[in-house]
Amino acid sequence: MARFSQPPPPYTSPCRTAATTEFEVPDFEEPQAPLTRSELRLKLQHERCASCPYHQFMDQWNDERREVENEVNKSMLSGCLDPMYVGPGRGPDSMSHRRVKERWVEQGIWRDNWSEIPKYDWKHEEPPESDSCSDSEIESETRACAAPFLSARILHDPDCDHDQINPTKKFGKPLSGEK
Repeated sequence: MARFSQPPPPYTSPCRTAATTEFEVPDFEEPQAPLTRSELRLKLQHERCASCPYHQFMDQWNDERREVENEVNKSMLSGCLDPMYVGPGRGPDSMSHRRVKERWVEQGIWRDNWSEIPKYDWKHEEPPESDSCSDSEIESETRACAAPFLSARILHDPDCDHDQINPTKKFGKPLSGEK
């Protein structure tokens, strides 16, 4: 046990300094203040824009383009460049565009009125073409979906007859939960 009675020899490493041997305390993020209405509106607009067909298509197109370029590079390295990559309309850009468009058509999300690049709203966001619903059914569904937005707008509308929409005044008694 005599050999353990002495401390070990000093150890030096070219990679370590006194600063790196000490524990470093990570910087914690300060809690952020809640977003203002304008900041929240801007954030929501950005998220909405990012989810629109154009941006989704461009993101998928970029991913697909990288895949096509990887395929071309592998073919070139193996010495057998496939003739499908040669000629007009056969470059990485047009091939990736065609692949994404075909995938969207297959998934049923490509709108017929889009040219080469998708625009505006998604196919499922366009109004239905069939007249299977009556106008009154569509109107009642629209009112039900828009109710939260309409109520906020009506509250601030100076021309609105608030007595007409107040259930106590309209029906003569308060609804459950109202006093």
